[in-house]
Amino acid sequence: MDTQSQAGAHLASTARGLAPVETGRLKQGISDDGSGRVSSAAPYSAFVHEGTDDTRAEPFLRVAAAATVPVIAPLLRANVETRLRALQGRLRGSQLRP
Repeated sequence: MDTQSQAGAHLASTARGLAPVETGRLKQGISDDGSGRVSSAAPYSAFVHEGTDDTRAEPFLRVAAAATVPVIAPLLRANVETRLRALQGRLRGSQLRP
C-alpha cells in the first residue's frame, strides 16, 4: 500500500470513529477510494459536518484530518527521502551531474 493509500485509509478509519451516530448511515458511508481520497455516501454529511442554522457543526472529518497528519507525516517524509536517494543514484550513473 502506497503512502497516499495509507493516508486515505487512516483518515477514513479515524473519521468513522469520530462521526456522530444517529442511524449509523453517516458512519457506514465514510470510505476511501484507495488513492487517498475520502468521501461520505450520506447525502446529509456536509450538513452534519458544517452545521446548519438549526444544528451545531460536528466537524468529524476536519478533526480526523488533523489527527491523521502526525501519523502520516513520517511516512511521507520516508517516501520522499527514498525517492530522492533513488534519484541521486540515477544521477550519479548518468552524464547529468548536479
